[in-house]
Amino acid sequence: MTKRVINILKTTGKEFPLIRSYAKRLNIFLDDEYQKISEEDFQKILNLLEKEPEVMLLPRKGSKELFLTDSLPEVFNQSNPFAKLQTDLVSNSLEKRPLNFIVINDISVETVFNDFEAYSICRGISIPRAMKIAKDYFGGQIGDTCIEAHEFAMTAYKKYGFEMLNFALRFPPLPFQAFDSRTLFTELDRKAKEIGLPIIRVAYSNEFGKPEKLELKFYVERESEKTRVYKNVIEIRNKTTNSKIASISRQGRLVPAEGSRNIIPIIQLFIRYSSDLSKLQINYGLETGECSICARELTDPLSIKRGIGPSCYKNLAK
Repeated sequence: MTKRVINILKTTGKEFPLIRSYAKRLNIFLDDEYQKISEEDFQKILNLLEKEPEVMLLPRKGSKELFLTDSLPEVFNQSNPFAKLQTDLVSNSLEKRPLNFIVINDISVETVFNDFEAYSICRGISIPRAMKIAKDYFGGQIGDTCIEAHEFAMTAYKKYGFEMLNFALRFPPLPFQAFDSRTLFTELDRKAKEIGLPIIRVAYSNEFGKPEKLELKFYVERESEKTRVYKNVIEIRNKTTNSKIASISRQGRLVPAEGSRNIIPIIQLFIRYSSDLSKLQINYGLETGECSICARELTDPLSIKRGIGPSCYKNLAK
């Protein structure tokens, strides 16, 4: 007895290219969705679809299979003794802090920071000694450098001010609760139905007031035999500086990239626009002159106003 391939599509809700990809791994070669196959082969394909992680295809010539997984990268399972301090620092501004005196071994310093903030500032300023004591602190080697850390931090504050320090703070690459990320994932999930590996493009102003381009897409790990896509993790990259900013889980836990210094302004950007991501994407087009969907240059005034090119706009309207 034979069955047509289209019945697999109806049963599973999967697209034909995906079904064909799975069948090929079983040495079953399909030409189209109306092809007849044996009952045995039909069941083999169904069984594989149930057992294997979901797969999506990159929509280009010679595309590779991307295996989707609901698991989280191991880094999200690390413990973080600084988690609450990191969350508080993102949620609450450094401004309007009262001055306090810290006294250690009869040496005092006037400061507006707690120890975590002082060492985070040391970690982000380009002074070798400051970076060294911060590295020791976050590596668990807590010595007698607390006063020194606060002196560095207060010197930076007096020189640059609170706003600029937000761009200098460098967090340890450990997970902490950042913000409600459901809007970001809803948008990527929606785009994933049309595009193999969807991208959200937004822009933010750096410390010099210049726009920098950010790209958000599902976190990918490339291995020798397959590429794993974590559909519960978004990677945020700065395309202007070609650097990774952070990864964030569907539950809103964020892991800063090693060396990322502009983490707070970017997180606060997403907090402000969490309820209306479309405004942020339109802003990308206005700020950069590129389509927020495909990143092509925009030339038409209406497209620039929308932040989306005509072709991409038509696809969105479907």
